[in-house]
Amino acid sequence: KGCSMTMTIVQIVNNVAGAGILTLAAGMAAGVGWIPAIIICLTLGTISGFTFYLIGAACEMTGETSFKGLWSRTLGARSAWVVDGCIALMCLSCAIIYSGILGDVFKALLQLAGVKPSAMLRSATIITLTACVLTPLSLLKDLSALSFTSALGCVAILYTAAFVVTRALDGSYAPPSALLESLAPSRTPCFTKSS
Repeated sequence: KGCSMTMTIVQIVNNVAGAGILTLAAGMAAGVGWIPAIIICLTLGTISGFTFYLIGAACEMTGETSFKGLWSRTLGARSAWVVDGCIALMCLSCAIIYSGILGDVFKALLQLAGVKPSAMLRSATIITLTACVLTPLSLLKDLSALSFTSALGCVAILYTAAFVVTRALDGSYAPPSALLESLAPSRTPCFTKSS
């Protein structure tokens, strides 16, 4: 029971690429520039790839199949709790980051739907989504039920990336942009207040 290797890879790509693309877009909007952004992406991708290679090679050499088992075999079982603590901290951090991203996105969507903006809207959205959506998903014992949505998420990421690249290359975003000028000032994208 569980996910296949292919669906596990799709879920990891969806998890990393989804948040990474949003963060990269905010960084680009802040004025980082194409060249530094590409260099940063390639550098971090190379470091991540090499790290995964080292973990795989260490697992193959020791015959272990988990982080905790690998740690116990290489550094000793007494400190193996460190692995569990790091994984728990990473999961908590991801949940907080995703709550913030969802709060920003849904606040904007609710305002587009006609909900009056207030100082509490973002906080209320984050609390509601965390309590009603993220927490139940976090408590699932088998995540294979989410495989379809992860695959759909990867398709959506590829579509969005293709759309943005097409618009960037055809000059749609170049100043003066007819797309941005057609928006009311209250609807113009702003990354300064996003988390």
